[in-house]
Amino acid sequence: FNTEMATAQANVKFESYEGALHGFTNPDATERGRAYGLPLAYDESADHASWSSMQALLNEAF
Repeated sequence: FNTEMATAQANVKFESYEGALHGFTNPDATERGRAYGLPLAYDESADHASWSSMQALLNEAF
C-alpha cells in the first residue's frame, strides 16, 4: 500500500497502531471476536489515539 501510494505521489498519511486488531474502535469487538472465533478486539489506547488523529486532520482540513 505505502509503495503504491508513493508511486502515485498521493498525499496520504498512513497510521498503524501496533498490536491493534480489526475492530479496535468498537467496544463490542472483543466479545464478538470471541463469540465467532475472529481476530477482533477493542483497544482503548488505539481508539483514543486514532480519534485524536482524525480530529486533528478534520480541524486542519476545515
